[in-house]
Amino acid sequence: MTSVIQRGSIKNVHVSLFLIENSDSKNVLYIIHDNYKLTTKAIPAVQEVKKVPEAIEIPKENFPSYDDLAPNPVFYFNKLGYITFSNPKALELNDPSEHHKNVNSLFLDCDLGDMTTTIQNYPSKEKEVIVRTVMKSMRGFIPGYARMSDFSELDKTKSYRLEYLISEDMQLVDKPLEEAMERLERSNKKATEVIELHNETYTGDFDLSNIITVSPNYKKVINQIIQVADTTTTVLITGETGTGKELLANLLFRMSDRQDNLMVKVNCAALPKELIESILFGHEKGSFTGADRLQIGKFELAHGGTLFLDEIGELPLDLQAKLLRALQEGEIERIGNPKAISVDVRVIIATNRNLEKMVAEGTFRSDLYYRICVFPIYNLPLRERKEDIIPLANYFLNKSNKRSGRTVQFIRKKDSQMLQQYNFPGNVRELENIIERSVVSSKTEAANLEFLKEYFDNKIETEHSYNLDDLVINHIKQVLKLKKGKVTGHNSASELLGIPGKTLASKLKKYNINPNQYRL
Repeated sequence: MTSVIQRGSIKNVHVSLFLIENSDSKNVLYIIHDNYKLTTKAIPAVQEVKKVPEAIEIPKENFPSYDDLAPNPVFYFNKLGYITFSNPKALELNDPSEHHKNVNSLFLDCDLGDMTTTIQNYPSKEKEVIVRTVMKSMRGFIPGYARMSDFSELDKTKSYRLEYLISEDMQLVDKPLEEAMERLERSNKKATEVIELHNETYTGDFDLSNIITVSPNYKKVINQIIQVADTTTTVLITGETGTGKELLANLLFRMSDRQDNLMVKVNCAALPKELIESILFGHEKGSFTGADRLQIGKFELAHGGTLFLDEIGELPLDLQAKLLRALQEGEIERIGNPKAISVDVRVIIATNRNLEKMVAEGTFRSDLYYRICVFPIYNLPLRERKEDIIPLANYFLNKSNKRSGRTVQFIRKKDSQMLQQYNFPGNVRELENIIERSVVSSKTEAANLEFLKEYFDNKIETEHSYNLDDLVINHIKQVLKLKKGKVTGHNSASELLGIPGKTLASKLKKYNINPNQYRL
């Protein structure tokens, strides 16, 4: 329905309260100026209007504004982005006293930049700006739409108004916006119990709070996911083992228009080569020995939904051509049936292999590579987002407590420092395994990370690293071992390294190296 309601703060006035029953049979209380002529023409969807006692005078300090009553979070912010007002709904989700004083730190950047840049650079001040973004909150990341208006000419402290429409429980208050957002809404009625069960099985208890990050670099990766989520574009997620490529695929699926349909996952590296074609495209009964019934392939199963192909670099050359056709033409053929079957599938692909190198070596088709590399997303290794090590460690600490029934409360400061100095060749997966081990072996409230030094020493000695700090640390330790922990003086580590004793002492402190452990 089109609502007629005065927006903004109102001084002492006489008002009338109207109880309106809308088309959904929900009663909505509206506060209307007495001098505002309410007509059924102004509100065509109203079925019944009941006027309650007239001329009710409300003291200024008790008069609720539209923003106070808004069903969505509302923020006002100035030209520098500092939040000058948050309505009750916004305060339910965010603590304004700490990290969310600035609107640009509260919301992830959209395609046009941060919130202040977006609204200031928009050419028309008369029109609202609606952008897709993600809000950080006390309950994790929340996807939705920022609806912004420019009031800079009226109020310098409240230059801009932002109303945040949350995707999962979007509440719209006027018809034009409802029509503009119609294609972006999700309908829970579409999902069947089978689809819900299937997606719960394959994505587990994944939600947006599973994405733990404070890193500006990783924030850019999340922004790429947001940018491409509601399209049908094929996405290629690359990155080292253990970086969480499947986690990004889950996030992409959960934010897409297809989240109410099936997400089918296929690990190409785990499939027997002789069965890959049948698993992907299906087969007819009797098409080969052992084919005693018709088999629907993963592409058909994912029709209308999403297909996640993990470890695509392991797919044999002969099947790469068939995959290319499926992606280009939207058609597949079951084994034993030359008739083409149309499929509507959004494909997400992941690999830890260097596909460009494979193309040069002739082990991966160049035409397939260029077809799947429409929107590449590089998932950062943990060493390139070190700010996230401690937040991730604390997250895994709580997760391991729930899994094991333990009550470990914290990680010691010295252990936190050691974690931040390590480069984690196994990335996030390695960090999770370390924290789980520390929780299981702990007998106190502190995580038991006594094994870290020996663990990291062994890793540094066995893992080939191109990181300069790793090389320096490894070399210093080798010299200390050779000189039995003697740092300065004659026949010492500093003498062998050719640097002053104070310089070596400074490096030992920087890299948290204890020379005493190398003394006899």
